[in-house]
Parts: sequence; C-alpha cells; structure tokens
Amino acid sequence: MSDGTQAKPTSLAKVFWNCGGKRLLWITGIAACLFGATFAVTGGQAEELAEGSVQTIATITKAENYTGSGNSIDPDDYVRKANITFTFTAANGEIVKGTKNLPNIDRDRAVGETFPVWYAAASPENYELAVGHKERNTSALHWIAGVFASLAIAVAALMPWSEARALIAVRDSGMRLSATVIEPTRNQINHHDLGEHLHWKYEGMEPDHSRFPVPAIARPTVGETITIYQGRSSAVWEGEFGPALRLKRR
Repeated sequence: MSDGTQAKPTSLAKVFWNCGGKRLLWITGIAACLFGATFAVTGGQAEELAEGSVQTIATITKAENYTGSGNSIDPDDYVRKANITFTFTAANGEIVKGTKNLPNIDRDRAVGETFPVWYAAASPENYELAVGHKERNTSALHWIAGVFASLAIAVAALMPWSEARALIAVRDSGMRLSATVIEPTRNQINHHDLGEHLHWKYEGMEPDHSRFPVPAIARPTVGETITIYQGRSSAVWEGEFGPALRLKRR
C-alpha cells in the first residue's frame, strides 16, 4: 500500500477548512438566520408603529415604588424607581395589559394615574410609551448585534486560521523524516477519540498522530514507512499536507 504521499503541497485554504473553516461556515449561517429573525420581528414592530400609531390613555393598575442605585460608578447614588402595571383600551375594544420599569423618576407612582401610550392600529399589543422608542431601540440593536457578530466571526475564524498557518509552517520548515506506522493505544481510542487517526513512531521521539482522521482505505498499515515533517514540538504527515515547499532532509 502507498504511504499516502501527495504530489503537491496542500493549500493553506484547505488546511484552514479542515481545521474548522467548515464549522465557521455553519456558525455564520446559523447566526445570520437568528439575527435575521430577530431583526424581522423587532424591525417589523417599529415599522408598524412608524406607519401609523394611535394615541390613547393608559391607567396604572399596580405600582411598586422603591429606591435603587442610579449607576454602577457610584453605588451610593440612590434614585427613585418603580415597577408599574397598566392597561389601556384600543379603538376596537381590546383591553391591553402591560408592564414597565421606570428607572429614574421624580416622584412615586400611584394606582389610578394615567399617561399617554401609542399603539399600532392593527396590533394593539404592539405599543410604546414614547413616540419612536421602538424604532430607536431597533436601530441601536442592529448596530450592537452587527458589531458583536463581526467580532465573534472574526475570533472564530482566527483560531482555525492560526492553527492552519502553524501546521503549514511545520511542513515547510520541519525536518523531513521517515517514521513507522504503529497501532494507537487503547487510551487514545477510548478517551481521546483518535482511533481513526494515523499513528506513527520515530526513533528517539514520542509517538505522534495525524492532525485529522484518515479513512481506513487511505490509511497506511502498521509497520509501513511514511514521510513526516518534524518541527520543534510537533510533526505533520506528508499524506495530509503534501511535500514541503522548502525541504530539510536528515
């Protein structure tokens, strides 16, 4: 059987893909779907209110007044706060119940007090306590989500990209050696999920294994000689990464 030697060096892009690039593609797709669904809901509510809202009067049915810290910088800076429950009646007769936390108020709130509220004519449960509030929140959410999504994708891409570059560097700068294929240990199979990897031994060095699983049909058999590239702390198999661009022979 052949030792799996490749005629051409494996590209950085392919190694990146094998190191987790395909996982990144799935993560990006799922994130895009989740963000898209969130934006569709929040953006749709804001748009519905912007197209035509109805003003009416809401009445407080429950008020819980308390004092709390006004900010995280000065925990001794106490302000008045309130949790209120309120109801209003839409033009179609539907009674809508809502709750609101008032984080910084000048006086306590009481049951029976009234205040204006704006709701979407077609969907009274879609309301806001200040004109344009949902539109402003949706815009801010889009920006924040976009920034965090970009950072998350960048970090997720950097890890497999760095790993791929390191493996290519081992191939291109490591010592070209001939190693012998060995059986994986029971511990490697049962506890490290390395049963499908190719394992080898070079005299005077610790046993090592391929970076990725190798199909049985393409895996050299125990006792065969294979070509590896040994770096300072790790080695790669030529069958996975192809020949080095600059060979160092021993």
